[in-house]
This record gives sequence, C-alpha cells and structure tokens, in this order.
Amino acid sequence: MTSNSDERYSRQVRLPEIGLEGQSKLKKSKVLVVGLGGLGCPSSQYLVSAGVGDILLMDGDKIEFSNIHRQPLFRESEIGKFKAETAASTLSKINSDVSINFLNDYLSESNAKDLISNIDLVVDGTDNIEARYLINKFCSSMKKPWIHGSLRRFSGQVAFFHPNSSCYGCLYPNPPSPDSIEDCSLAGVIGAVPGIIGSLEALKTIMFLSGNGPETSQLLFFDGHKGTTKEVIITQDSNCKFCKKPNLESQKQDTSLSPHL
Repeated sequence: MTSNSDERYSRQVRLPEIGLEGQSKLKKSKVLVVGLGGLGCPSSQYLVSAGVGDILLMDGDKIEFSNIHRQPLFRESEIGKFKAETAASTLSKINSDVSINFLNDYLSESNAKDLISNIDLVVDGTDNIEARYLINKFCSSMKKPWIHGSLRRFSGQVAFFHPNSSCYGCLYPNPPSPDSIEDCSLAGVIGAVPGIIGSLEALKTIMFLSGNGPETSQLLFFDGHKGTTKEVIITQDSNCKFCKKPNLESQKQDTSLSPHL
C-alpha cells in the first residue's frame, strides 16, 4: 500500500482480525451492489471507505424527492438523475484507491449471469423480491456469497449466504404474492433503520472478504422499536431447488419475520 493508504486504513489495519493481510484481501476483492436506495447507499459508502478494491454499482432508478431522507449519497439538486451514476460520482471522491463503476440498469435474467460471474460477492440493496431470487439463483449455481438486506417500518433483516451452505430459497422457498408485502411508500420507514441495515450489510461483507466471515449462512433480525437483535443459523433444506443437497434432512426455519422490503 502507499503511504496515504497506510494512513487511510490505519485504524482498520490495527485490528488483529484485519491486519495488512486482511486489508490486502479487501483491495483485491470485487463486489456488486444491486440497488442504490436506503440500503445500497450506506453499504456502498462503507465498502468504499474500507478499501474494497473494485465495486460495481447497479440501479435503474432515478433520484426522487422522497428518497433524500434515507439515502444519504443524494442531494436535492440531484433529483431526476440516475442513482447509480450519481452514487458513483459521490463515492469516487471518498477513496481514490477504489475502482468504482456503475450501470444505470436493473438486474435481470439476461444480465445477471455475466455480472455475478465476474465478482466475489453480491450485496443486495434492492426492494424487489424477484431480484433477490435472481441473485440467489445465480449465486447458488456459481457458488458466490451474497448479503441480503430488507426492512419494514422499524425492523429489518440481514442475511449472509455462504456459497457452501444454505441459501435464500432454503429460508423462503416460495415468493410471497406481490400484494402481500408493503413497500416503504405504503408501510413507512424511519431513515435510520435502512442506515443500520445497510451498515450491517457492509460489515458482513468486509468481515467475509477479509477472511473473518462465518462458515455457515446466518440471518439477523433487527427490531429498532425495541432495540433488540437476534441472529440464527439458516438450516439447509434438502428440497431446495437452488442449493439442493440430497443427504441433508429438511428443517423448518424460524421465520418470525416474513420476507419484506
């Protein structure tokens, strides 16, 4: 690393769990952030600050006035601009060590395979159930780890899916009906909640890429109203159509919080 990098990451490298070796691993890592909303903004900001070497930002949405209260990378003067492009411009001013690219597009069946095959980890910052199953499909088939985040009102979920463990399909085998889930425009959300969930996504990404991640898939529940958290191991479903392994017994998950946006 350069002398500037030594100073930039000095507090991080001081941690025995990171050190120079972990920082070098972060520098060599490639991450795809899908969705630059309330989750993607804080997660991408901390990944850039931490020195993850190559980051691709992807979102087809444009900035709206209602986004500003929970998406801190954007300003009133940028309303109407593409989120991914605007976020890339802002983040590039934070850390010159990091290569930041963007796509003003949505993840789809036609582009997901090529995008995911070229990265080390996917961060889900979407508010779209279909996109999550798409990420899970290709990450499972290509043995790629990914981080899932979702929220509703005062609560949120963060899941880490290990490439050799259970997947999103084990947790939620069947997508809910579109009219059964309220998005933020209907249910409401406190801006700090996606900030917390997005930061946790970044933390789990940094820990895994630096060599300190768990060896199993895990799900964390966050209740901002009560100020509590609960983390559980996601058991693998032998009938899962994404990561099916015939010698495992199917087990029920503790899904006290259903899939939400």
